[in-house]
Amino acid sequence: MVFLLLFCIGRDNPWDPVNNCPEILRREIIKRQTIAIDSSIGKIVSSDTISARITGVLDSVRKLNDSILQINHLIAAKMDSLRKKNMQIDSINRLTAECSIDTQILLGTLPFLTELQAQSFEDHRNLLSIESLKVAALISAGNQECSPQGVYKPAAIDSIFGIVKPSFEKWDSVEACWQLYSQQIKDTNLLNIDIFNRQVEIDNNSIRAYNESRAMMVVYCGKELQSNTDSLKKIIPSLVPGDTLYLDSLNFSSQFTFHQIGDSLGPPIVVIGSPFMNTVVSPAGFFLTESHNIRFYNLVFAGGLHSGVKLELNCSRILFENCVFRNNNLHGVEAIQSSLELRNCQIFHNSGSGIRVQGMNTVEYGLVADNVLVSHNRAYGINSISAGLMISNATISDNGLDGMRLEVASLPATIARSLITFNGYYGLRRDLSEQGQGFFTTPNTNFYGNVSGAMFADSIYLRLNEPYLNENPWFLNRDEDRYLIGSQSNLSGMAVGYRY
Repeated sequence: MVFLLLFCIGRDNPWDPVNNCPEILRREIIKRQTIAIDSSIGKIVSSDTISARITGVLDSVRKLNDSILQINHLIAAKMDSLRKKNMQIDSINRLTAECSIDTQILLGTLPFLTELQAQSFEDHRNLLSIESLKVAALISAGNQECSPQGVYKPAAIDSIFGIVKPSFEKWDSVEACWQLYSQQIKDTNLLNIDIFNRQVEIDNNSIRAYNESRAMMVVYCGKELQSNTDSLKKIIPSLVPGDTLYLDSLNFSSQFTFHQIGDSLGPPIVVIGSPFMNTVVSPAGFFLTESHNIRFYNLVFAGGLHSGVKLELNCSRILFENCVFRNNNLHGVEAIQSSLELRNCQIFHNSGSGIRVQGMNTVEYGLVADNVLVSHNRAYGINSISAGLMISNATISDNGLDGMRLEVASLPATIARSLITFNGYYGLRRDLSEQGQGFFTTPNTNFYGNVSGAMFADSIYLRLNEPYLNENPWFLNRDEDRYLIGSQSNLSGMAVGYRY
């Protein structure tokens, strides 16, 4: 019976596959799928508006950056001219009297190019791909309904995807241009403008120091300069708050003692040497006991049989600015149960530590130091015993033992924006003590090349200082105590370490 039925089927049915997918069926399938296909193609074509908008943004940023580059070219040329002018100012100053003052001109930096914001090209590209796949799937499904002939002829399929293809090409082109130009901007900012600006900052630090030295000359020159050692030994004990003592440009080989001089509540006593740094106390013998509110400028303490300068017995508000402590047989400068402030000082090649401060648990004594160079001392760079520390912009390098040693660390210590490098043991060693006291912090301080490592301390203290900077400063010449950061260092241009 089954065979009979099969052989008896009529062949006039239009839906019979043998009839090669009649036109009425083809039109029905195409009509049914047209809405979905048109929707996907519409989404693909509408993305051209977005790609055009992004192209417009790219063009606008190009024009803006082209104008910035033109401005930078003019600024760079002007900076070259200013550098030459500053050299002329220095040459003229060397030939004129000390009282004249011609300051150098600060240099300007270059503005960075405007960088492109991140774009979700992948999201847009995925949208195009999804809609394109939908179209392909609809075409395939329609063709399968009328298998094997199909309803979409090759020419029709090519026509459909001829509409889609340009949108893909536009997006690929826009993305390639965007990514390429974005990388070009980053390279220019990093390799050209940033390096230029770092060098400008280095030059400006030198210019500021130069101008400050010229200002000090105005204060110094034309004053009555003391050059007789015997007279000084009589003058010093008679100094009262508000007095200023000017020392001549020569070598003083006698010992000087400031005993119970100054008043912490009154105006300071000021002692000023030559801004050319040729007022030298050597062999150094400079003692302060129970003295207060005294400021020392432009003095060199060298070749002392003991420490270059020693403070003891509750000295307070004692400032040394623009001073040098070198080649002394003990420490560069030492403070026993006294507070000390150093600013713009160099302490190097002493047989003991560069700086030694010793306080008491019951009284807060300490060291405040800003912009100091502490190098090539045979013992520690800085040795603190029961003393508080506030140190900033220091370079502590190439000392024989630890860069810094904190003994009986009962008071807090802060070492900020400093370079602690190439010391014989640790960069910073904090001796074991009762936990919970004497925390130290090292914000923006760089530890590099210390033989035993960056820091030695209990873990509770180390955790407060990790992670830390660890960059090679590429100093200009460590053997000659020239600790300028090299231009090839990642630290170049940063406000870190000693500034000349």
